[in-house]
Amino acid sequence: NPGLTRSLAPDAEAGILQAVMDAVPVRDLVYYERESNLAVLPAVLQRRLPHASELLASPGMRSVLRQARQDFDWIVLDLPPLGPVIDARAMVSQIDALVLVLEGAFVLTIGGQEVRAQPATIVRMPANVPHAVRATEPSRMLLIMLREPKPD
Repeated sequence: NPGLTRSLAPDAEAGILQAVMDAVPVRDLVYYERESNLAVLPAVLQRRLPHASELLASPGMRSVLRQARQDFDWIVLDLPPLGPVIDARAMVSQIDALVLVLEGAFVLTIGGQEVRAQPATIVRMPANVPHAVRATEPSRMLLIMLREPKPD
């Protein structure tokens, strides 16, 4: 997200694109926000990317996520909403997720198995397993994307 980069790492000259496309190590590109010690991998855009979704689904992006998992306990991906923009959808298969139903009812299909979910239900959707979510009535849910745990 270039807006986040402008506010947290305004002097960045390289970032996630160089990590994904040129295999620059993530730890060489991360900026630390002084007050919170938040680590940010900037989005330095030197030109418009016509196919950002392809970049996000690429082997280079999988490598960036693997590197980040080694160095950080929590990884937050600042992606656009899933509805109108395809970029975020390109990442979904690579990241485990939890669905917490807040209101209404959903039918989730995970690996071909249907799961019915009501309020207060939490359903895990593993990475790389085909899944779908369908609201059976007006509903709200919280989608939490997770990284895989570090091996002991």
